[in-house]
Amino acid sequence: MNALAICSRLLLTMLLLSVLVDLSTLVGERVASITTPPSPAAVSPVVQTRRVMMDRLADARAISASDPLAAEDGLIDIFAEARDPQVRSAAALQLLSLAINDWPRGHQQSFLASVFPAVLESSRLHRLPPSIILAQAALESGWGRSRLATTHNNLFGIKANAAQPGVEYPTLEASADGVQIVRQRFRSYESTDASIAGHGKLLSSDDRYSAARANSGNWRTFLAELAPVYASDPNYARSISQIITRHKLDRWDALASPAPAPLFATTSTRGRPDRLPRG
Repeated sequence: MNALAICSRLLLTMLLLSVLVDLSTLVGERVASITTPPSPAAVSPVVQTRRVMMDRLADARAISASDPLAAEDGLIDIFAEARDPQVRSAAALQLLSLAINDWPRGHQQSFLASVFPAVLESSRLHRLPPSIILAQAALESGWGRSRLATTHNNLFGIKANAAQPGVEYPTLEASADGVQIVRQRFRSYESTDASIAGHGKLLSSDDRYSAARANSGNWRTFLAELAPVYASDPNYARSISQIITRHKLDRWDALASPAPAPLFATTSTRGRPDRLPRG
């Protein structure tokens, strides 16, 4: 074999070896990318935040039996901070599991449990004490059993203006002349969640409740400012207060403080949402 042929074969062999090395390196990199978890730098901030929140949820669940107060405080912080609705939903369910045994069994317990997640969402969004929202929903709707609540999902006795879907019902109005039964037009909602959202928007935007909003960090002061405007019943504040204290509904009120600037610029044109007769 002459020298030219030998050189050609050597060059071809070296080229093949180079290709094999490159191919082996490429395969190794692909395998490593599949089997090795991505580095923290490769994970998006959203995913990292969600992982942190899920770890905190797991920690709260782990200590809930031995230290329920610490677990509850941690879950309230998670719910307040989390932007992921799934994380907030998980935190709300854990908070509910810690509270539900403090409520009397029966329709009252079932009602509070059914509205609890939506109430926390409204409290977080509008910076309103969840104790007030829960107690108002219970009182105004007869614990979810009034006709206005069961048929039209109106948990708060909120009245309708001419442009809003509504229905007429008799209601009690207290005045200097005494208590009278009058017919009023009330809002009709697609769901109880929509009713809770509408109530939150009303209290957080209507100028009549600005004094109450200024005291959102203290439910008793908030209630004292709210009651004379919200209802004509002179015993309204006492009734709400009794529900809050009896069922320990102020345990999540940290969600309402501090109060930010108003979330809505318009003023509601709805009438005073007075209570309906029970039954």
